[in-house]
Amino acid sequence: MTRVARASRIGRLLLAVLVTLVSIGGGAATAQTVPPATPESDPLRGPVVAPAGTPSTTKTGQDSRMGGPAAIAPVARRSLVRRDFNGTMAVLETRPEIAALDAMTLNPEETSATKTLFRRRFVFISRFLADHWDVFLALRGARQSGAGREGTKEMREKFWEFRKLADPLLRPLLAEQIASLLTDENEIQFRAMVEEYVDAFATQEGNGRAAPGGEKARAQAPARVRERVETGLLLREIARTLASMVESGREKTESLMALIQPDTPEQEAEIRAAIRRMGEARGTSLTREDRAKLMAEIQSLLTPEQRERVRRGLREGNL
Repeated sequence: MTRVARASRIGRLLLAVLVTLVSIGGGAATAQTVPPATPESDPLRGPVVAPAGTPSTTKTGQDSRMGGPAAIAPVARRSLVRRDFNGTMAVLETRPEIAALDAMTLNPEETSATKTLFRRRFVFISRFLADHWDVFLALRGARQSGAGREGTKEMREKFWEFRKLADPLLRPLLAEQIASLLTDENEIQFRAMVEEYVDAFATQEGNGRAAPGGEKARAQAPARVRERVETGLLLREIARTLASMVESGREKTESLMALIQPDTPEQEAEIRAAIRRMGEARGTSLTREDRAKLMAEIQSLLTPEQRERVRRGLREGNL
């Protein structure tokens, strides 16, 4: 075989080997090709968090608590529970239901409905105070002095007397009344916040009290503590309503003084004393007869010019 023929044969062999290698390499490359990472499959991307307001469901509509690779993480939940470094929970200055609503975004219909509910409740509580003033003051005074935590027989009797009288304000619970006015999504969020706070507060209250009796008494403690918590929330609500009424009465008193323009400090002191006596005797909810009696007493302390200013103020709605 000539040198040229030998070279040609080697060349053909090399070409065949090269074609084979390329074919094999291409197949391997095709078999090992990895598609681009999707947002769901990218291990460096982290969990997918649904935007606020998105239901916590999987792509197939299942609850995300069931797990699975396609599950969307639940929306971050708001909380009313705040604790200090010792783990003690901070007590809200208002009812948890109101704090929960303040933390949420309500639509116009929900806003209007809840405002109407609270206006009616304010009137109801005002009437309750007028009818049961003595019971409320006695119970509040005992609680503020610390007697409420001693569990005395007298204190327990006062507490359950109050609870019986206040039953219309406790059933249905305020949280249930509000929940019925909300959309499904807002109701879920509202209930979660309120329940978490009330449960945490009940636990804290329960830990702070010694359960009298044996195992049976301790087994009943959570339900009894929950009752005490709900009643305590109502007591605080009534106290805030009372403070609001007192503040409103104070503003009206100052408006009256500005209208009268007392001639002397002694005259002003007599007028204020008359208002204070009526308040101590009848509370903050005065009947029409009470108001008429008070105004007659005040009028007797005024000069003719002052009486005319008061009458004019009443006609113009300035009082």
